[in-house]
Amino acid sequence: MRPIPLKRESNRILYFKCDYCKTELNSRDTFVVNAEHKHFCIKINPGHPPIKDCMSSYLEKIKAENRRLEDLQKQKQEQAQKELEEAKAKRRLEIPRMEEKLKELRNQLKQKQYEKRLP
Repeated sequence: MRPIPLKRESNRILYFKCDYCKTELNSRDTFVVNAEHKHFCIKINPGHPPIKDCMSSYLEKIKAENRRLEDLQKQKQEQAQKELEEAKAKRRLEIPRMEEKLKELRNQLKQKQYEKRLP
């Protein structure tokens, strides 16, 4: 009988690029993959805080961008609110003028109706 040849496992080394700092990583380096399948490098000594953590930097950058966008939206909403208030104020100023014109028109209509009844 011949012995069954054992398959030799090849030591594959995969290379990635950090999506935040663009450094090249191989499968032997420490890295993290998020839900979007982005690779981030992380340099850490056990028992100590990380020396370099690109994923946390990436998340902080996204949060800052979201905060900036929210602030812009709030400013736009406040500006739109001010414009509405200014338009309402203008309308309030125009109300007395319109009331005077309405009174004049009503008086004219009353006079015309009165004249139609007389002849």
